[in-house]
Amino acid sequence: MRTLAIASGKGGVGVTTLTIALGAALTELGVDTAVVDANITNPCVGLHLGTPNVPVALHDTFDDPAKLDNALYHHVPSGLKVVLGHLSVVHAKRHKHHELLKLPQILKRLPCTLAVLDCATGHHAESLAALAVVDEALIVTTPELPSVINSLKLIARCKEFGTPVKGVIINRAGSHDHELTADNVQSLLETPVLAVVPEDPSISEALAIKHPVTYSHPDSPASQAVKQLASSLL
Repeated sequence: MRTLAIASGKGGVGVTTLTIALGAALTELGVDTAVVDANITNPCVGLHLGTPNVPVALHDTFDDPAKLDNALYHHVPSGLKVVLGHLSVVHAKRHKHHELLKLPQILKRLPCTLAVLDCATGHHAESLAALAVVDEALIVTTPELPSVINSLKLIARCKEFGTPVKGVIINRAGSHDHELTADNVQSLLETPVLAVVPEDPSISEALAIKHPVTYSHPDSPASQAVKQLASSLL
């Protein structure tokens, strides 16, 4: 099984939304995919999909990897498989970032060919621990210089870990007239830009009905960009 981290150097760039949409798009293409909420402090995948509270979550597998068998859920409308996190502060305090280093041993139990990890954002220990143990990563940025510079630093950390960065996704593009172009971003990061996902009202509409945008609004501009990205990853 392959593991792919979706990460960003700063918050607010849309990592969780993109991770869910990409997972659903890959599932639609026939790739046996599970989205794993690897943000143990602030898990949000369940909130996006209408299942905020589950009896067994990723947190429980750190003490007993066999519990992963009961932590795999299905978003029934889209068919997407997900491993969620507990929302409570108790779990966030109890489980520390170093436990993410156990992910390779835990996730190998998944009955899937690909696990797409929704990682914590930024450069702190929690996000870096996940990036240190995955097979490869995609870095998400918005087309503004602060976000791109934070992405540059995150790519450098991935290189330290020996984690290949497959490419960059520019998200929330087209929201104003002073954005960096894809060529600008690619030049600054010295990493290929694999997709430019536009700012799109269908994303908030999909969140309101608790569906991946690629499932609920398949023809929207954002969905089309994510679907093209999914095809390029095959």
